[in-house]
Amino acid sequence: MLAAAGATATLLLTEPLAQPVAYHDFADQRQMLGVPHALNVLSNFAFLLVGAVGLRQLATSRRRRRFLSERDSRPYVAFFLAVIGIGFGSGYYHLDPDNESLFWDRLPMAISFAALFAALVNEHLGPRWGRPALPVLIVLAVAATLYWILTERAGAGDLRPYLLVQGIPLLLAVPLVLLLRSRYQQGRYFLAAVGIYGLALILDRHDHTIYRVLDGAISGHTLKHLAGALAACVIVRMLARR
Repeated sequence: MLAAAGATATLLLTEPLAQPVAYHDFADQRQMLGVPHALNVLSNFAFLLVGAVGLRQLATSRRRRRFLSERDSRPYVAFFLAVIGIGFGSGYYHLDPDNESLFWDRLPMAISFAALFAALVNEHLGPRWGRPALPVLIVLAVAATLYWILTERAGAGDLRPYLLVQGIPLLLAVPLVLLLRSRYQQGRYFLAAVGIYGLALILDRHDHTIYRVLDGAISGHTLKHLAGALAACVIVRMLARR
């Protein structure tokens, strides 16, 4: 938790961070079947599939009363809807990457982090904190993403709030799971999902290098999509084991 506080303070004390133009220059530019940047676009079907399977699993879990309260399932509904939104938003972005289309990729991503963190708060700190956490965190996620795109349009882009709404849940998830008892007993799945998403970020960071090393077979960013969908799949598996 000290790490989260330190990271927040450090980021807020830095100068505003505009979106680098080079971010949109992905390694794999190939067109297939008339689809530009095809693998970066089509790999987003993984999010659509996992999101749909997750909603189906939620329906099964509710029917079998695997939640102590029906309200405990609500963060997961928001999470899987956001995962489906990532599939559409990221696919749209990669058809023609720029800041405007990137907004529709980042918005559902921010909501997915907010929803999953709300589930963690609810299960480890209890409904008193968890139930109001969901709407509050989603509002903060939407506000941070809107702030970023509006500052970009004004010519003074600032990514800092968006980075915080993504980074703080990742930093706090581990101590929440390890230090506080959950009302459910599948905390290791949350840790696995965080680890896989960390791998996704590394793959994205080395997009061009991976594409070159694999001789153009697949890029790091495409692998990031698949790893991100796998992280969401871990949450589906967690719910199935309840």
